[in-house]
Order: sequence, then C-alpha cells, then structure tokens
Amino acid sequence: MKRSDIPSLDDLRAFEVVARLGSVRAAAAELNLTHGAVSRRVSKLSEHLDIRLLEVDGRGLRLTEEGSRLAKATTDALSLVSAALEDIRKVDLSPPIVV
Repeated sequence: MKRSDIPSLDDLRAFEVVARLGSVRAAAAELNLTHGAVSRRVSKLSEHLDIRLLEVDGRGLRLTEEGSRLAKATTDALSLVSAALEDIRKVDLSPPIVV
C-alpha cells in the first residue's frame, strides 16, 4: 500500500477510540466531537478501505475480525507516536550556560 493510500489519521484515531471504548458516544466525548462526527469518520474509514470494521451487536457495537486487526495495529501505532512525543518533550530545552 502506498502512503497516499493510507486513510486519514483523524479517521483512524476516531476508529481506534471507538474500538477501545466500544461506543461511538463515549469516543465522541473523549475526542470532543459530536456522535455524528465520530460515526462519519468511522464510516468514511470503512468505505475508504472497503472493509466492514464494526457490526451492530444488540444495542452496542462489535468489531469484525478485520476491525479487530486494524484496531490493534492502530492502537500500537498511536502508542509508538505517543511514546516518541513523550521522549521528545523530556529533552532538556534550557539554554546553554555561556561562560
């Protein structure tokens, strides 16, 4: 897959939060978006990939097998980015002492 074929990071992030929390409503609260906005992002991602990621399960949602695989990969990738940002922020940015 070419990098240009990679879906929007906003869509991937919305999907990751929905998958982790198991709820579009809870994901919307965490992301400070509306329920509709999160739902549209996840739908857009599913359409972009031409893969069904979530299924309705009673009153909730359930990840498909493909959705589970993508959720794990997305969570792992976002964790790596988060750890790198944390390391970068720990760098001592105090000005050098000039004698």
